[in-house]
Amino acid sequence: MNDIINHKHTFTVDGKKIVLNINNSKGVWKSDIVEGKTGCSGSQGGRYDSLKDYTEAQEKEHTYIYNFFNKGHAFAKAQLSL
Repeated sequence: MNDIINHKHTFTVDGKKIVLNINNSKGVWKSDIVEGKTGCSGSQGGRYDSLKDYTEAQEKEHTYIYNFFNKGHAFAKAQLSL
């Protein structure tokens, strides 16, 4: 896979716009939240086959953390199965 430098990925959590800055250098994934707040900071590491796989995992993580801190553990856990 080619390196990915400063890719912006935008998604929403509970109607709030979230923007991640994503990099992949030599197979090492890293992302930082540059707009919005979910309660989750940046992320580094993991094995993903594609940018799509990485962004899906990040969206899931940020959504879980947001729901956990704003709506409680039971709600966040229930949302994982949807």
